[in-house]
Order: sequence, then C-alpha cells, then structure tokens
Amino acid sequence: MGAFIEDLMAGERSAVITTAAAYCLIMGTYSIVVCLCLRSWPSTVAKWNHSGLARFGSSNEVSEQEYHADASYTFEVDGQTYEGNRVSPMIIIASHNARFILQRQMRGIIPVGEDSVKVFYKPSNPKKSYLIIPSMRTIGTLAAVTIGFTVIIYGAI
Repeated sequence: MGAFIEDLMAGERSAVITTAAAYCLIMGTYSIVVCLCLRSWPSTVAKWNHSGLARFGSSNEVSEQEYHADASYTFEVDGQTYEGNRVSPMIIIASHNARFILQRQMRGIIPVGEDSVKVFYKPSNPKKSYLIIPSMRTIGTLAAVTIGFTVIIYGAI
C-alpha cells in the first residue's frame, strides 16, 4: 500500500487512474444507497406556497443566465410545522436555453388537490424533505453510469 501511495504522490499514471476509478465507484455507490434510502421515506401533504425557476449566478446576459428549480412548501409532522424548499436530491443547473430540463423535472412533483403537493421527509429529521424522490429508473441509470465510468476510467490504464 505504501508503494501505491508513493506512486500516486509521484503522479504515476496507473496509480492516478486507479484512484480516479475507485473514487467514481465509491461516489456512485454512495449516491445509489442514498437514493434507495430516500425511496423509503414517508410522505405527507404539504401546502404549496410557490414553485418555478429561479436565476442562479449573477450574469446579466440572457445567453449566460443559469437557472435552478425553486419551490416553497409547508407541511406538518407530529404536530410540528416545517417549511421546505428542496425540490429533488438531483440538483440541476440549466442554461437559459435548457430551462426545459428543469420544467420537465418539475413535472415530477405530485399534486394533491389544487394548492397541495406530496412531500417526502426524513423520519429522524423532518425538516429535510423533497418534493421528488428518485425513481427506480433513475437509480438504474445512475448504477449504469457509475459502472460505465468506472470501467472506462480503469480501462485507460
């Protein structure tokens, strides 16, 4: 192990690539586990305050503006009221021309009545909540990308 660390510190190509592949595999696996845990979170009905797209960054040029999904909702768990603003654990920043991606993401929010939505919250910490949780299709795609990138990176040795 000491020789590997020495090679890594020296910038040895195979050590750097092996480390990058391991990092990709570890982070991808962690993300998959988190997504699977989110699927077990309970849900409740939240009062819909607002939603839409918000500007991200400070550019005044329309072509350089970026956006993210924005929402505000209020819900109650065990008599305690919480305010949330997280749309999804998949944070997407889109350019002005790619705002349609965010609009498509927002379609994943489940309405309940006219001014309410379904919200998923962490049982041990209800103030952590999301309006959208990852689907099994999303988790499968994440697994495929993780394995694919790991194989491609490791194959570069």
